[in-house]
Amino acid sequence: MIPRAQVYFMSSNHSSPRILVTGATGMLGLHYLMHGIEKGLIMRGLFRSRHSLEKAKRLLHLYDKDDYFEQIEWVKGDVTDIFGLEEALKDVDVVIHAAALVSFAGHARQALLDINFQGTANMVNAALDAGIKYFLHISSVAALDGQGKIDEKAIWTPSAPHTYYGISKHLAEMEVWRGMEEGLPAGIINPSIIIGPPATITKRWTNGFGRTLSDLERGRIPFYTEGTTGYVDVDDVVEIGFRMLEQRVTNERFVVSAENKSFREILELLAHELGRKPPQRRIGRNLLVGFARAANTLAALTFRPKPYDLEAVEALFSNTFYDNTKVRKRFHYEFIPIEQSIRTLVRHYRKSQD
Repeated sequence: MIPRAQVYFMSSNHSSPRILVTGATGMLGLHYLMHGIEKGLIMRGLFRSRHSLEKAKRLLHLYDKDDYFEQIEWVKGDVTDIFGLEEALKDVDVVIHAAALVSFAGHARQALLDINFQGTANMVNAALDAGIKYFLHISSVAALDGQGKIDEKAIWTPSAPHTYYGISKHLAEMEVWRGMEEGLPAGIINPSIIIGPPATITKRWTNGFGRTLSDLERGRIPFYTEGTTGYVDVDDVVEIGFRMLEQRVTNERFVVSAENKSFREILELLAHELGRKPPQRRIGRNLLVGFARAANTLAALTFRPKPYDLEAVEALFSNTFYDNTKVRKRFHYEFIPIEQSIRTLVRHYRKSQD
C-alpha cells in the first residue's frame, strides 16, 4: 500500500504556476521537470519510492544537472491511489500526466489497465476536484487506429487488432475526453517511439528505446524485421507539450512524430554510431510469430506468465506511417532529425558507461 502523499517543498518561487508531473522519475517525466526548471517554472514531481528517486538522480547526473534535484518539489504518491492524490495536487495549477506503464509482455494486461487506464481516470477525477487550470495528457500513437498515414482524425476500431498497451492508452484517452466534457481544460499529445536516455539505477539500459541500443551493442539483435513506424526525440515531445501548456490548447490532440523509418534503418543508424555491424538477416513473420506462440503455450503449460503480446509481435511487420502536419503547422515547429537524436543518444550512452 502506497502511503498518502508526502510533499517535500524545496522551491520558494511562487510567482509562476506550479506544475505537477506524474511519472516524474521516468525518462519523459524527468525531461519535463528539467525543461520546466530551465523555463523558471515551479515543478513538482510525483514519485513512488526512494528507489525511483535514485533513478532520477542518475539521469540528472547524466545531463550534469545534479542541482536540479533540490529544485523539484518531490511528492510521494501513486496514480492508482486516488486518496493520496489530493495532497499531491494541493496548490497545483497544471498537471502533466506522463505516468504510464509501457510493456508488450503477454502477462502485463492487468497492470497496463490498472496504471494507464485506471490511473488516468484517477488523475482526471482528482484534477476536476482540485480545479486544475490545465491538464496535459501524454498518450501514444498506440492509441490511434487507421490505415496508411495516420493523423489526429484516426478513428479507433474496436474489432481491429491492438496491443494490450494500445488498448490501455486508448481507454486512458477516453477518460481525458470525458474529463473535458465535465469541464477540465485539457489537451492530448500522441508521441511515437521516443528516443532519449532512460531513467535507470544501473549502467545497463534495460527499458525504452535505450534497451534497443544496449541490446544491439551486446550483439543481442541478430535479425531485423521489415516493419516501419514513427520516431521522435524526447526534447521534441517536451517542447510541444510546453507550447500546448503556454497556449492552453484544449479539446485537441496532436500526433508528435518526427520521421517514419523502418526498423532496419533504425538498427543501421544505431550500429553506425556504435561502431558495430548492423543485423544482416531478415526474420520472417511466420517464424517469429510462431516462436512467440510456442513460448506462450509453454508458459501456460508450466503455469508461468505469458511472455509475449502477440499483437505486439505482429506490429514488428506492420508498415505504419504517422502524419505530423497538424503539429508542424499549428506551432510552426521543426523536429529534430532522427539521425541527430540517435547521435545524441549514443553520446549519452557512452557517458553513462564511464
